[in-house]
Amino acid sequence: RKESLQQIAGTETIKSLSGGRSAVQNEVVGDLISEFNVSGGGADGVAEMSLDDLGAKLGGSYSDLGKITTGAVNKMVAQKLPGGFSTLNQVKQYLADVRMLGPG
Repeated sequence: RKESLQQIAGTETIKSLSGGRSAVQNEVVGDLISEFNVSGGGADGVAEMSLDDLGAKLGGSYSDLGKITTGAVNKMVAQKLPGGFSTLNQVKQYLADVRMLGPG
């Protein structure tokens, strides 16, 4: 099922969006758990929660990039920037040292 972001209602669930494909559902839930560092029983029922409720539950605990996003950014940095930059941390260090930009 392909839809633009604007076409997806906040009442949808990961389960409904995955179209009954449990492998897709499990991959998305696993990535969310990893990205938002959810532990213990915090992951129970994630696939059945509405996207609005899921955002409210996970959004408040998100302060730094998680494992999934950091990996994607590092991959993009390694592919698109010159050889001296292979991770996001190297880019941050360059911006702080050479361009005198603060954290953020």
